[in-house]
Amino acid sequence: MRSAGWRAARSVLLIFATARASLRTRVLAEEGADPHCGRTVVVESADGAVRFLGCNGTSVGAAFGPSTGAEHQLVYTGMVVQAAVAYLHPHAPRRALCLGLGAGAVPTALRERHGVRVDVIEISPSIVRFAADFFFYDAQPQHGLGSTIVGDALDVLGLHGGHGTSPSPPSLRPPYDVIVADVFDGGLSNEHQSSLLHRSVLELVRERWLTPDTGCLVLNVVGPPPTFASASAVARATRALRATFRHVRAFGDSPPLTPGKGLPPWAPSWPVEVGEAPAWLGNVILFASNADLVFKLPSAIFAAAAAEPHEGAQLGEAGLLVTFARGDWEFELDSSPGAEALTGGHQSAHDSDPHSAGGSPDQACMSEASPTTEELGAARDFDRAVHAAMHALQAETHPQGVLDAMSNPSR
Repeated sequence: MRSAGWRAARSVLLIFATARASLRTRVLAEEGADPHCGRTVVVESADGAVRFLGCNGTSVGAAFGPSTGAEHQLVYTGMVVQAAVAYLHPHAPRRALCLGLGAGAVPTALRERHGVRVDVIEISPSIVRFAADFFFYDAQPQHGLGSTIVGDALDVLGLHGGHGTSPSPPSLRPPYDVIVADVFDGGLSNEHQSSLLHRSVLELVRERWLTPDTGCLVLNVVGPPPTFASASAVARATRALRATFRHVRAFGDSPPLTPGKGLPPWAPSWPVEVGEAPAWLGNVILFASNADLVFKLPSAIFAAAAAEPHEGAQLGEAGLLVTFARGDWEFELDSSPGAEALTGGHQSAHDSDPHSAGGSPDQACMSEASPTTEELGAARDFDRAVHAAMHALQAETHPQGVLDAMSNPSR
């Protein structure tokens, strides 16, 4: 197993929010015929320090270049939070399934750092090929550490329509201790993410694919928290998860905007505008399980975080994990029946133990009424606004030229 190697590499989100100056880039590879991702492109900074994987004009993954010696570090903060599922205590995962590959950062981290067997389902053959060729992803790892299947995850798992009738490939061997679902493709409709938010689909995942009682579903959703709008994808996901699992916790990939507090010093032009009001916007990573959700970091990570050079507000990967374990970026779920609010600044019940992030109390199951036509229309309109705001946000937090190279075919 590869050593975690806690170098002083920085999260791209935090680096580029403080250094958005022009950065020369080059296109390493592109493909325009992928029906699932539109134009798929690999963009690298001119100095080779960082690479980005683009899909539908949006970055869906990144890696530090080989010249940095940090190519196996996690670049985006959201990926750090997703991979932190490896620190579940006492039910550390041994087998995981990832729905959506991106650049392969999360499955690679789980395999190489923690020895977890990880199977991956990715709908785009271009994404799989580029992840293997340019982002150090091993599509067929040795020593039984997993497989990679090209296909629609909902079809492969038999989840379309919530019926569960399709046979699964023999390489998939449920139950899984963890399922990580990150299927945001940068597209406007993003139908796969929306399909995963249905309660009937989540119930099939829980019953047929997760380890009974202790299995954990990790769902990455793009948008603002439900305090902003009940039509947001995050609000819909939260309601569906709380109706399906006893415990749900939600973490942002950056500090929540708390009433009465100013913006963090590295923030670009946040809060962004979505619709008519400002909102925190980013990746919200939801953890759901019937077991208590407790994360325990090894002491080596705390030591590495303390030794990191802290330049302004930037954090290295170890520092990000400690921030996660403290619950600094966690949204507090209101546990009252029927509640759907998230607020910033959750304080864990396990704050007295600096090595743990404790579980929330049991959540009351919530009924899922069929949405009206007006509600569906409002959700679609809101998702369009989030899509536009997310592109604007990436333009703020990525070096100038990266998204241009992703959106415009090279000549």
